[in-house]
Amino acid sequence: MSSAIEVAVLTVPPARAGEFWPHISQHIEKALEYGWNTPEEVLTLIENAQAQCWLAVKGDRVLGVWVTRIEQSERGRYCLVWLTGGERVHEWLHLVGDEVEPWARENGCEELQLVGRKSWVRRLPEYKWTSVVLRKSL
Repeated sequence: MSSAIEVAVLTVPPARAGEFWPHISQHIEKALEYGWNTPEEVLTLIENAQAQCWLAVKGDRVLGVWVTRIEQSERGRYCLVWLTGGERVHEWLHLVGDEVEPWARENGCEELQLVGRKSWVRRLPEYKWTSVVLRKSL
């Protein structure tokens, strides 16, 4: 009989985002390392229900965090997995799609877009690689 603890997915209620923040902020900060937003901006978006925060939890430890946003354009509605960070990614990265895809469909999204590292192409083979983001400081 196996005593392995499974990785569970939790969503952070907007009203409790500040309570969870000490447990997830280091993952968010690392995900923002190459971005323009500050951790405080992300927290505010989550608290105001303008972004959704998802956790991969094993036992009492947060292994991973991802933040989604529902975006609306003239072409339709889509869900953007905007920020992703954590440790032992091989244990939970597949849960991003498993959990977010049904939720996005329920919220009227026609597509799921994920911003991530190039190496994730191998880890998420069901996703189509369509572009690369190149950056240069000015």
